[in-house]
Amino acid sequence: MLYCSPIYYLCTKKLLKQFHLQESKPISCIFRILSLVLWDSQMNRNMASKAIKFLEAHKSETPSRFVEEATWRKENESWLRWSRQLAVILIGYMQDNGLKSSDLASRLRVSPQYVSKLLSGTENLSLKSIANIEDKLGITCFAMA
Repeated sequence: MLYCSPIYYLCTKKLLKQFHLQESKPISCIFRILSLVLWDSQMNRNMASKAIKFLEAHKSETPSRFVEEATWRKENESWLRWSRQLAVILIGYMQDNGLKSSDLASRLRVSPQYVSKLLSGTENLSLKSIANIEDKLGITCFAMA
């Protein structure tokens, strides 16, 4: 019998069992299967290592604010829902009328920056602001229940 390391031997036994092979089959066939499995595993480690190196090289110096932002979204969930709904209505209005955001700003008589905030769905609007938008565009944003 050929000498092989204990790990190869144990893996070979496992492969024999897994593939329902008999021990009378040539051991070289098992070594080929095992080599392919180990080579694939090594390739995956190499790719993971490259990905980790890339991420480390491009790591931001500023810490992530994901948790704070997620907490803020959760705390402001109710009015954000209304703001996002308004954003969808305004985007639909722009598409229906072939408008760009600068055209919408002109119609609303506001700055393009303010329209950008409206379209982001994160602007906390007063009822007066919503009524002004509805009046200037001639649309209904929210139906009364």
